[in-house]
Amino acid sequence: MTPDPVRFTVTRLPAVDRQIEDLVSTTPRGSQRKNLLAILRTVVDRLQTDPLRFGDPIYRTKKDAGKVCHGYLAPVSVHFVVYETEQVVCMLKVRKRPGRLLG
Repeated sequence: MTPDPVRFTVTRLPAVDRQIEDLVSTTPRGSQRKNLLAILRTVVDRLQTDPLRFGDPIYRTKKDAGKVCHGYLAPVSVHFVVYETEQVVCMLKVRKRPGRLLG
C-alpha cells in the first residue's frame, strides 16, 4: 500500500484575493474566463501537491526551511513562499502576464 501523498495547506495574502478578483473581472466572459478559472484551480492544485517542483526558488526566508518561489502556468504568474516543515504554502502575488491570451 502506497502512503498518501503529502498535501500542503495553501493560504494567501489578502492582496492576492483582490488580484484574483481583478484578473477574473477583467477577463471577458465565456471561454476565456473559463480557461482562466481552470488555470487558477490548477495552480492551487500544484501548490497543494508539489509546490517546489511547480515553482523555481528565488531565495530562502529568514524563517527556517522557507523558500520564496515563482511559478508560471500560462498566462498566470504566481509568487509564493513554501514552508516545508509545516507543509504550508502562502501565495504572495498573482498576476497575468501581459500580452498573453486565454484561448
